Amino acid sequence: RDAERLRLLATYGAQGLRRKLTAVYETLRSAGRELTLELSEPVDIAERLAELHEEARLLATDGDCSDKQAAAAQAALALSTTNPERLLDLARLRAAGDRAASYESARKRLEQAAFDELALRDKDLLQELLDLFAAEYAAAKQRESALDFEDLQLLTRDLLRDDERVREQEQLRFRSIMVDEFQDTNRLQCELIDVLARPDGELFFVGDEFQSIYRFRHADVEVFRER
Repeated sequence: RDAERLRLLATYGAQGLRRKLTAVYETLRSAGRELTLELSEPVDIAERLAELHEEARLLATDGDCSDKQAAAAQAALALSTTNPERLLDLARLRAAGDRAASYESARKRLEQAAFDELALRDKDLLQELLDLFAAEYAAAKQRESALDFEDLQLLTRDLLRDDERVREQEQLRFRSIMVDEFQDTNRLQCELIDVLARPDGELFFVGDEFQSIYRFRHADVEVFRER
């Protein structure tokens, strides 16, 4: 088992492993979900590499692209490996600017395909680390008598959902609820809204998916689209 852990560390690197795990932890909590890794079957890496090559060719032959964009495209065209461990971090191939938008999407899809394949292989170890991180973080908060923002939302959701007396008492306070900037909410916040809304009340949402700017804080524009 220790050998597997060392391989995991060598594959992702300490910082990369920390970054991936905390991102998964934050994403799952912001969606109000259990801290359980649910991994789909990975996309074929060779297919994603071919997509990147096609976008790189288009960018390299764009007469209006910058020298840096052209250099990134040429470096991407030279990429031939399908080893996921060597495709986890393609930051060296990054290209900025509107003309490179499609190329950048292809680069990120290839990185994600590599990560998905490795994560499926390492699922049990990653779940173990996720559980340990969650336990240590919870213990640290308890020692300081502290709550983070997701705790406030999760505990409120659970209280309103599970305690009928409290839920009915709070629902009586609000005949109408209007949620502004709805494009920058997430599933957990929607659960809070739904459980607070009374059956005979009015619920009104205001938003514009093209103004969604808080995805980096786990806003989920799909929630807006589903409503």
